[in-house]
Amino acid sequence: MPSIGPAPHRSQRGLATPETRAAPMTLPTPPRFDERGSAAHAQPWLLPLRRSAAGVAADEAQVGDLSVRAASVVGPGHRCTEPVVPRQDAYQLGRDRASRYLVVAVADGVSDSPHADIGARVAVQCAVDVLTARLDRAETLSRLSAADVLRVAAAEMSRAASGVGLTERDVRAVMVVAVVEAAAASGGSRRTWVGWVGDVSVWRRAERGWQFVLGDARGHPGGLRAGEVGSVLPMDWSRADQELLTVHPGETLALVTDGVGDLWSVHERANAYHHRRWSSPPPVASFLNDVCFDAFGEDDDRTAVVVWVPGASR
Repeated sequence: MPSIGPAPHRSQRGLATPETRAAPMTLPTPPRFDERGSAAHAQPWLLPLRRSAAGVAADEAQVGDLSVRAASVVGPGHRCTEPVVPRQDAYQLGRDRASRYLVVAVADGVSDSPHADIGARVAVQCAVDVLTARLDRAETLSRLSAADVLRVAAAEMSRAASGVGLTERDVRAVMVVAVVEAAAASGGSRRTWVGWVGDVSVWRRAERGWQFVLGDARGHPGGLRAGEVGSVLPMDWSRADQELLTVHPGETLALVTDGVGDLWSVHERANAYHHRRWSSPPPVASFLNDVCFDAFGEDDDRTAVVVWVPGASR
């Protein structure tokens, strides 16, 4: 029997040699915005007892000339200690059949609702379905009603809860929805319709940082105070707000849950970091890593959907 030993060295075309072998890959680590960080962030993730959505979700898309990145990450405080909580944030992207519009929904389950993840997931899926169906019927942005869209989403949340023996209070969530024109008008600008209930928010990338635009974000005029819970679905759909924004060439919009919005409101370093990193659409893995940030006291779920509008053509 022939002996078994190390294979002889061969330097054939297509085979790696010590001279051609690539250096070991350095994996990125999530950004940390202070010295202490979160104690939970360094701990291993645990699994919830019941079936639930994955701890992370991410996506990228192009609709018309719009670029989109999305990421949702379970908060470290929810997955590192018992009882383990599923990711209660959710998002959904969509478009109408003609790709005239990008449709976005972002929801945040209320933390003291034991099955808030179900409510958030059902809410975003239903809201995008309702909006795309109406846009397919050539409904204009000015005719859209946030209360009407959220009424349908709230009814679907209630049905989903009842179907598994839960109550409406078990699946409460807040949500923001948006419809963005996928092509610019003759003057270069485009319209964006936004509807929302609760402490979710829309931000614009300004010259010096992310700037709050719409929503019930804490720390802003008309927003919520720390620890306060405002309107929620499925109960308060009739209290929905809405606005029709004008978005100019080269602008960038972000729809975020409070896990990101609260951070940007109070943490200048974090705001500046994401302002720099998201100056243009990054690879989706890079975007996800940025949403996995570490900061002291920031243990909540965090979700961001960012839309880049191209600059004016020369």
